[in-house]
Amino acid sequence: MAVWTRADKQGQLDLLLRDRWIRVSAELTRDTLTLTAEADVSEPWDYNPRNGLSNGHEPGGSPGAHSPGPQRSPPAHLDVSPGSSSLSSDGCSEAVRRVRVLKQESGGLGISIKGGRENRMPILISKIFPGLAADQSRALRVGDAILSVNGNDLREATHDLAVQALKKAGKEVTLEVKYIREVSPLFKKLSLVADLPWAIITDDLPLQSSRDRDRKVISLNMCFVSRNLTMPDLENRLLELHSPDGQHMLVLRCKDSSSANAWFTAIHTNTAALLPLALSHINSYLEATSPTAHPHLKHIGWLSEQVQLGSGRQQFRPLVMAMTEKDLLVFQSVPWTREAWALPLFTHPLLATR
Repeated sequence: MAVWTRADKQGQLDLLLRDRWIRVSAELTRDTLTLTAEADVSEPWDYNPRNGLSNGHEPGGSPGAHSPGPQRSPPAHLDVSPGSSSLSSDGCSEAVRRVRVLKQESGGLGISIKGGRENRMPILISKIFPGLAADQSRALRVGDAILSVNGNDLREATHDLAVQALKKAGKEVTLEVKYIREVSPLFKKLSLVADLPWAIITDDLPLQSSRDRDRKVISLNMCFVSRNLTMPDLENRLLELHSPDGQHMLVLRCKDSSSANAWFTAIHTNTAALLPLALSHINSYLEATSPTAHPHLKHIGWLSEQVQLGSGRQQFRPLVMAMTEKDLLVFQSVPWTREAWALPLFTHPLLATR
């Protein structure tokens, strides 16, 4: 049995979570990858994970069945740039409201804003602080576009200009606002535990309490780490980590190409080091049923199969291959049950394989 040297590594990465890049602290140990969100997960405004042609897809096209899905910034059917019709007509948004807010002695209005002309976005309320003036008014909500402050039009305002207008508005502030339903989900605070889907198939990982909402511990057992397999990566900065059941994928972005190479090598080293233990475990439960019905496995691992798309382009998809003394068995994902082992996608006799 091969002896592998395992790697430990720490650093900052970007994680693609619900169409957004968020900054996380990553810690790699011998059998887990722990991701911890830094600061407020709702802060980042990077909605452009694709940067080229890869795996048979144009930039912005669907990257495959296991990808996080199409990106948006914001939804294509909605024009929320300053002065757009979405801010002046009812459409999918609501009517314009006039809200009067009395500032407190300390704390100001008690809101955070995002957007501005330079971002091709209206001035949007992204956060309302509990107990402060805006919250006490009970008339403002996250997702409201601020159209004017005390009669001063902010439809074409930059972010800095809007900040100054709100600061200088005086004790009594009259806001003209309009709720934009389509952008309000962009301000939803994300949780790594609640919003990051990942199938946990081991009982060895610690249970996570409510205090660990922004922390995810991922077992590397039988995971597949790849590069430029599903997501376009012309900058050569992305890593993909596929779950053993083939249902989920993490996309991690490094600061540069050399950092991506280092992280890929470290994660690949640790996943490879876990293969002998996984193989022993699989053989144990297969042989416990019937040694004759389930031949002893000699090797198991992930590979990528090249498939032809209807457009003539080629695409790669991850598959699991297992080898016995006589056959190669190919599966869509890791078969964790005896029934699944009996139903491979296809089998190749070794004597007929070159």
